[in-house]
Amino acid sequence: MSDSSQSVDEIRRTLDRMRQDYWRQIEEQDEAPQGEERDFVLLRLAQEWIGIPCEQAREVLRVPRLVPVPGVDDQIAGIVNVRGHIVAVTDLRALCGLARAETDRNSRLMLVEAAGVTTVLLVDEVRDIRPIKVDDIEESPRHFGRLPAEVFFGRVELAEGLVSLIDIDRLLRCPELIIE
Repeated sequence: MSDSSQSVDEIRRTLDRMRQDYWRQIEEQDEAPQGEERDFVLLRLAQEWIGIPCEQAREVLRVPRLVPVPGVDDQIAGIVNVRGHIVAVTDLRALCGLARAETDRNSRLMLVEAAGVTTVLLVDEVRDIRPIKVDDIEESPRHFGRLPAEVFFGRVELAEGLVSLIDIDRLLRCPELIIE
């Protein structure tokens, strides 16, 4: 019977260790930062960096010859044919109140879809996709050029500098920016 007493005691000690390990692991999980991340496409306008949520960006295209549209505001750079669909090209520089620039080899078009609208944004450069921790996002600036604070998720400091994070859905719904 001493063998069975030993094995029962050993089982109890093992169960106690397992219980303690279990509770220790739960406490460690509660203390660990959650670190939820969102992916943003990082792009440049003049010297400013902008982030657009990946779920709102569809694709990045080289800038073809844009067909100008007479009588529209400066923020519409023209129209372009994207695989059989005629889409307006919004100059994000002009939309932000920055001086318009000539397109160069780094300029890109970013096809975005939000607020029930598909449009193309003309930008100076598309850098890459960056995961950004939600906890690292700071409060939005008051405004950015002509853009009101409501169109921003916030801003974050990255290696490139301060990056303003724009919600395209809010941007395309913003009454101040709708062309009639």
